[in-house]
Amino acid sequence: MVKAIKQRFFYLLVIVDFFLIITSIMLAFILRLSLHDFVNDIFYVASAPVMGIMYLTILYIMGTYDLQIKFKSIKYLAQYTISFLIIAISSILLFYAIPQITYGRGLLAIYLFLTYVVLFLWRIFFDTYIHKIEQRRIAIVGSETESHEIKSLVDFSPYMTFVGYIQKSKNKKEHKNTLGNTSDICKLVKKNNLDCIVVTKSFESKDFERKVMDLKMKGLCIYN
Repeated sequence: MVKAIKQRFFYLLVIVDFFLIITSIMLAFILRLSLHDFVNDIFYVASAPVMGIMYLTILYIMGTYDLQIKFKSIKYLAQYTISFLIIAISSILLFYAIPQITYGRGLLAIYLFLTYVVLFLWRIFFDTYIHKIEQRRIAIVGSETESHEIKSLVDFSPYMTFVGYIQKSKNKKEHKNTLGNTSDICKLVKKNNLDCIVVTKSFESKDFERKVMDLKMKGLCIYN
């Protein structure tokens, strides 16, 4: 399921990136010159898709489409900025290598700046809203001490939202994020709209195993 979500997100990101890159090229030309000049410049219009493919290739090689990284992190911003420095150098080399390009450095600067800002704002929007549409709500069956590493993995993933713990004991809640105990697992799954549960250890209770099997048959994702 997560793999399928990643593929959909990847293709969405690439397609919108390509559209925004082409739009930035057009907008930069119009801001620097005019719409009339853009429409009548066949070379510039034809070069836009080529530039778009070059940008996408560099962004891909530099790992900016790694959906395991949260786009609003400092790490990603550094990675994204380095990618655009490479893009800028490549664009400058093309600018001087192709004699048909005679528009001046101002147009190139506007285009690079627009593309950098627009693509990053799109990633912020993507990370803030679109990721949440497909996020899987997960609860962990077990105590906090037993599942510390699993909890860390869930928190790190942009595709998962940690909801809370389901404890074995019926006594006082062991943690502030405890949703309840395993005897009420069916009610807890429905009440908290859970998509997945992670069972950190085996339970001897046949009743719990039966309930888990029933939930699995109804489509709940179970991780052992």
